[in-house]
Amino acid sequence: MTSRPVTHDRYYWTAIGVIALYLLSSLWISYHRLGWYDEVLTFLIARLPRATFGAALAGAASALPPGYFLLARLFDGIFGPSDGAMRIPSALALAGGLLVTFECARRATDSLHGLAAVALLTTSLLPYYGYEARPYAACFLLMAIAFWLWNHPSSGTKHVAALFGATFLLAFGLHYYSALCLLPYAMAETRWRFPSTKLIAGGFGVLCGAAALWPHIREARKFSERFWAAPSLHALRDVFSEFFPYGMLIAAAALVSIAWFARVEKTMVLPMLPVERLGWLFLSVPMAGLLLGKLATNAFYNRYFIGMLPGVAIAFGCALWRRFGRQPRVTAGIVALLLAVGVGKQVEMTAQPWKIVPPSLPGGAPALRALLTTEPELIADRKVIVPGADAVLGLEARYYSKKPEAYAFLLHKDLAPIGRAHSNLARFTPMRFWSMDELRAHALEAALIDPSEDTLTAMREAGFRTRTLHTAGPAKIVYLEK
Repeated sequence: MTSRPVTHDRYYWTAIGVIALYLLSSLWISYHRLGWYDEVLTFLIARLPRATFGAALAGAASALPPGYFLLARLFDGIFGPSDGAMRIPSALALAGGLLVTFECARRATDSLHGLAAVALLTTSLLPYYGYEARPYAACFLLMAIAFWLWNHPSSGTKHVAALFGATFLLAFGLHYYSALCLLPYAMAETRWRFPSTKLIAGGFGVLCGAAALWPHIREARKFSERFWAAPSLHALRDVFSEFFPYGMLIAAAALVSIAWFARVEKTMVLPMLPVERLGWLFLSVPMAGLLLGKLATNAFYNRYFIGMLPGVAIAFGCALWRRFGRQPRVTAGIVALLLAVGVGKQVEMTAQPWKIVPPSLPGGAPALRALLTTEPELIADRKVIVPGADAVLGLEARYYSKKPEAYAFLLHKDLAPIGRAHSNLARFTPMRFWSMDELRAHALEAALIDPSEDTLTAMREAGFRTRTLHTAGPAKIVYLEK
């Protein structure tokens, strides 16, 4: 990949401005939003005493490798303690990944089409992970760096190959599925050719990560049973539209832009660049993820494949350059449309961070706010707040509660993976659990949070009446009475 001169300075500085906007807004949002279940796990584990932190990282309480927990602990120690401090690595990684993606696309084309790659990413699910205390933005950054190293003018040297392998080693320490991003590089190699030094180094990095984290991987396998996001063809079909939720709207408007601005003339389309070819091959990553999920992990969700986004965005910029390189107005119109959607959404979230909901739990944030609002009333009634051990809402509310000791998690016989994770977490942080017998003994003191019908039936059979509070919002709160 040869470096091209910066021929459109206004586009170059526009890209830098957009990236700076996403960095600053992500940092702002990071300090002004409630966390959700997965983040709460990060907060709790990262703040454990040193003596128990290592044991918790061994996979007992989370299926993720230890990479981001270590980052969160470091940043919380320097800039915290606060939830926002643990999200700083994600904000920095988002901005860094956007910058590296822009540079890769700019080197292959020009500044305008590098900006097009960044603009496409602003309309994807990526920006959300810039203000979440999870490893996905960091995976995006590392995969952008890997793409840059693979296509670097000095990519044939051993030190670049070593850096490429180190990038995959670090990414594997953040998320196991990042190893799938090695597949497009293998596909891009000439058929029947001995693997290049870079590809061997990347594979070696993954193998080293797997060897070092084998105890974690073995523990993480315990979460695969009844996992909430099982692999299926339906999930694979949806994953691409989930990556780009405004995709069809933007495509329709882009076609209008092309029809309006493009000149009616004979056009010679340039051949596909190797960089673009490699980028499109990253669309195979979710397909490989489906196969891995079916054969081994029983886990498949869009964010696991976030490492494919740099390649796809760079390929998008290169494709526009090949077709409309001599008609920059067309690309500029598409870029303006993409930025209007992406930046507009980011500005809205910055102004109203309470509207942010995790993509995998859209109803969770309203329920959490409602329960926290109702909590003083429950405490005033001298109630023990009893969510189910399998519920995510209970752990979220307990974390943000001013009276965490008022919570007790209700156990039942067949605990799902979340309930087992809570039981494991209780080994490291104080958490109270009640059995059904204990609930019967303390029924008049209990405020049940979203109880199952089986629980309510059991309590009615034990001679108790149920009364549902009407001030709980989305969260159903039930008192037990004689």
